[in-house]
Amino acid sequence: MDLRTEATKAAFFRCRRLVQQPLREMQDAWMVRKADRNEMKNYFKATKAIYGPCIKGAEPLLSSDGTLLAEKSQILNAGPSNPEVS
Repeated sequence: MDLRTEATKAAFFRCRRLVQQPLREMQDAWMVRKADRNEMKNYFKATKAIYGPCIKGAEPLLSSDGTLLAEKSQILNAGPSNPEVS
């Protein structure tokens, strides 16, 4: 007895087509989202190239003669570096 008759083949191909169609739609939607993410990645890469990397922290404080102020007491005694700020 051959289970692969014309009717079963037709049913198999019909079912496969019905399953593959939504699968292709999901794959297409995924590819669109991936392309959008890649565009955002390229946008941020270009922004970083133009403006430079972001700085995560404070710059070191320098005195008027250019030496580094490391101690808290040195920073407090130095006063404001801008005379307009009080």
